[in-house]
Formats: sequence, C-alpha cells, structure tokens
Amino acid sequence: MSLPTYQTCCTICDKSWGASLIDFFQGFLYRSPEGYTGRVKRHLCWCIDCKSVCYAENFRDTLKNWNWYNRNIQRYIKLRYGLSAEILMHPFLRVRKRKLRWAIERINIKLEDLQFWQSFITHRKTPEKCLTCGGSNINTIHISETKDSISEMTDIHPGCGGKFYQQENDIRFSMGVFFTLYNLEGYKIDSEQAPWRGKSKFLS
Repeated sequence: MSLPTYQTCCTICDKSWGASLIDFFQGFLYRSPEGYTGRVKRHLCWCIDCKSVCYAENFRDTLKNWNWYNRNIQRYIKLRYGLSAEILMHPFLRVRKRKLRWAIERINIKLEDLQFWQSFITHRKTPEKCLTCGGSNINTIHISETKDSISEMTDIHPGCGGKFYQQENDIRFSMGVFFTLYNLEGYKIDSEQAPWRGKSKFLS
C-alpha cells in the first residue's frame, strides 16, 4: 500500500517546499540525557534564515508545568505498584492476570512519556527552533489545505505576495517513517543514536 506525499506551494511564484500540513514519512524525536525519547511537537513556519517553509518546534503552548508532571508521575507509579501486587493472584485467575499485564504495559508507556516531558522542562533553556537549520528566526504560518480553500487567514509568501497552500505530489511511497533525532535544546544529533532496530533508520 502506497501513501501520497504533499508539498507547500505559492499561488504566484513556482516555488514549492517539502514541509506540509500532512507528512506520512518524516518524524522528529527528542532524546533526553536519561535516555528517554519523545516526539517533537511541531508546526509549520517561515524560517527567515532558511528563506523557506520549514517545520519548527511547538511546545510553549502545549506543555504543562514541572509540578503537574511530577504529580502525575507519582500517581502512575502508585497505580502500577497496586496492579503489580494483583499479578500475584491465584493461577485460576490467569485471564485477569493477562489484562493486568496489559494495563501495566500501558502505564509504563504513559510513565515514560511523562518522565520525558518533565526532563524536557528541566533541561530546556532556549526558544523554539527551526528543525532544519536550528535557528530561532521563525514565524508561524497558516497554510490552506487546498488551493480552493485559500482565505484571508492564509499567510502570504514573504517577498512574493502569493499565498501558501498544500498540494498533493504525483509521487507516492510505500515505506516506513524516517526519524531525525534532536537533543533537548532542539539541535540535531547523530542519527545513529536514534532508537531504530539495528541501524535501520526507517520504522514502519
């Protein structure tokens, strides 16, 4: 099964950019000093340094404060402890034991996510960055989903005057997602350190 690729276009000039509202094949991950990984919260921007439509970090409006993460981490740890104690039940109740193991696995996933974002808040010192060049000279832009849906809310291409819209490419791919790895300050780090299986950089 293949999936479409999309690009951002301008209504006046013939320029196009690979960053778009929909992207099935490109992912971005943070890695904390403790070894936790978390998906980069991102949005589309106009990068003044790249002179291009790019993906940029978008965490200021979505993250909670440190105490919120700490409270929830402690709550999930207590919940996991309680469920773990129930695992030691009578063998005749093995169906419930399977459900408990599944519930504990889900709690562990949630805990890792909370611990990652707590670490992110603790270590992050710099503003949001362009995920291409690492610069902070970025402006959030609104792009229309199609050329026909362009409105007053659609942003203008700097230096051109045209408006941004998304367009499907003729090219379709059937592959996994290519992940780029970043440290907690939003700078790219060696991709060989990313959590792929073996050295494959594609996760399906």
